[in-house]
Amino acid sequence: MILADSGGKTIFFHARDMAIDSVRLENFGALDFDYDSSRLKIHLPESIDARDTLTFVIKYHSTPQKGVYFMPVRTKKFRSQQIYSHNEPEDARYWIPCYDAPSEKVTSEIITTIPDSFVCLSNGKLIEKRQNPDKHTVTFHWLQDKQHSIYLISFAIGNYAILEDRAGDTPLFYYVYPYQTQLAPLSFSKTPKMVQFFERIFRYPFPWNKYAQIVVHNYMAGGMEHTTATTLTDRTIHDKKAHLDRTSDELVSHELAHQWFGDLVTCQNWSNLWLNEGFATYSEILFTNYDLGKDEADYARYHDLQFYLDMADEKFPHPIVWEGYLSANEVFDFVEYQKAALVLHMLRKQIGDANFFELLHRFLKRYAFQCATTKDFQNLAEEISGQNLDWFFDQWLYKGGHPILKITSQFNKSEKTVYLFISQTQQDSTGIIPQVFRLPVEVELIGKNFSKTENILIDARRDTIALPFAERPIAILFNKNFDQLIDFELSQSESGWQYLALHDPVVPGRLHAIEELTDEPMDTTLVVNTLEKIALNDKFYAVREEAIFELGDLQLERSEKILRQATNDAKSSVRRAAVSMLASYSDAENNALFRKMAANDSSYQVIEAALYALSSVKDDSTFDFVSRFVDMDSYDDNVREAALYTLRSINDERAIPIGIRFAKDTTNSTYVRSLALDLFKDIGDNNQQVQNFLISMLNEKNKFLLKKIIRLLGDFKNEQVLSILEQMKQKELS
Repeated sequence: MILADSGGKTIFFHARDMAIDSVRLENFGALDFDYDSSRLKIHLPESIDARDTLTFVIKYHSTPQKGVYFMPVRTKKFRSQQIYSHNEPEDARYWIPCYDAPSEKVTSEIITTIPDSFVCLSNGKLIEKRQNPDKHTVTFHWLQDKQHSIYLISFAIGNYAILEDRAGDTPLFYYVYPYQTQLAPLSFSKTPKMVQFFERIFRYPFPWNKYAQIVVHNYMAGGMEHTTATTLTDRTIHDKKAHLDRTSDELVSHELAHQWFGDLVTCQNWSNLWLNEGFATYSEILFTNYDLGKDEADYARYHDLQFYLDMADEKFPHPIVWEGYLSANEVFDFVEYQKAALVLHMLRKQIGDANFFELLHRFLKRYAFQCATTKDFQNLAEEISGQNLDWFFDQWLYKGGHPILKITSQFNKSEKTVYLFISQTQQDSTGIIPQVFRLPVEVELIGKNFSKTENILIDARRDTIALPFAERPIAILFNKNFDQLIDFELSQSESGWQYLALHDPVVPGRLHAIEELTDEPMDTTLVVNTLEKIALNDKFYAVREEAIFELGDLQLERSEKILRQATNDAKSSVRRAAVSMLASYSDAENNALFRKMAANDSSYQVIEAALYALSSVKDDSTFDFVSRFVDMDSYDDNVREAALYTLRSINDERAIPIGIRFAKDTTNSTYVRSLALDLFKDIGDNNQQVQNFLISMLNEKNKFLLKKIIRLLGDFKNEQVLSILEQMKQKELS
């Protein structure tokens, strides 16, 4: 709650679209109140101040438009009902009268009475589970007795199997659908390892009494870090075949890290969201490094960098600490997640590992069960490091955008010096993006017989950096290890980029070199030779993938053989890339290979790619072969979707029964049903069976599919269809 006037005689709660039946003050009686469907204003019998403790009893009822979701689950393997909550950022007010801001720290209590076939998960301790046999119900009583923010209050109800685990003294629970009990360990088995890793690296024990993870259907997010009870999309669970292509480790580690950063210490307001999301995103990378090694962690960080650079909007480069948003939902984007994680990595490099991890520990310890701001974090960083970090926080947290550099080099033989001519070219007329970033950068000069690494500081719009070096370097490695968030263009010979593509010891460096090497290549033979060698021999799968994609784009006949060889790669993602690029050749001779891979490969994603490839060059047997795969279940239905897409490209009337079967089955996803309807676009015209089916589907409740059905009917152009569509016009449609 919050005081609504200076006299302290009224207070208000956020409360959206509720029916408020009564308000009373415990030990006093009924109170007068005003309610406008948005805020509940309560009139008090006497003045109070912020130090007073009052207990209100508010009787209300509502059908929440947000915040609580009544979700039917209708899949091929599971049919049930679910109810779950999701408050972030400001949707708790739709089902709880409250002061709906992250700064409000509370204890919470949830009591639910539900059908006895269901279970309820909520925050904190299970105080009581009481059977009500006469009513066939069960009552769950949960209490979170440690303070947490309003948006972290949660409950989830449904038909679940509960798996138990442990991380030291912390009990762990995994709530999954009954048929998923054998699959769940693929997604959750590393949770104990994650808990113990974060406890060790943060030097702070798990701060709550338990940690549970529950999956729900049609969730609006990948996951949500409700205190002690994380909610996850049910797509988190996958089978062994899908596990070849993906894991849930990033999602699980991200939400777990929030139990410290976000739940234990919470951002004071949404403009400081990065203190939650940037820290959790960087924690993913920390765990990846511990679990899978440096190459995987470097790749994850480089992936975040590329995602940020692809998404960055030069017209609206809002800062990480952003107070100008109109709706809190606007803050939840790549700036607060990926960019903020990269900024944390740069801060680590600036103050050193020992200081950085001491900073994380003391930040948690100092602000435990409280809220904090960016200024709080900066003050502590300066206290620990002994550095003035105004420049760092100003350019990276309070300003927007990022540095864009153009770099040329020149070797002066007589001076035995390499000169780097560096221009910062980022532009902004609003003053949000700094005209000059201060950038400490590692540069490695690579010679034939030796190399030398220099730490340089760029702090001007145009800089000239002189680096002593005995010979003309064969390659220059700028931003070594890609520790700095910089978008740069370095003018360097193709042989220099070739050397780095083959020999840079870090994954981001090799990936970047491949990108530069293939940007308007002049010596095609040199480029292709390099890419072919990398595609078959680089030690890291993502580098092999990138070389394969670039070879496919070049479309040289000689590379087709290399791509065929790459379809035997041990890594499924590399095989998928090779199949996808082979498809672009539209060579019917590859069809036998595509069929073999679709029939025999261990990976859903490779099977999917092979089926899509068969749509490029079709032959008489394509329909019979591909139609077998519409009944193959796979993670995210990717195999079925590929089969339906390829069947559409064939234009064979034998696909009509398949289209009808999958379009009418409501246990299929909207996308699968849409692809099934697409089968009729070219083969359904004037087909009476298709026309009758589409007419029968005009009561479809899914608005997206109904729109497509109406459009398809419009292609028939006969009196019966025209009459039906005229009748549809009279209905009240979306």
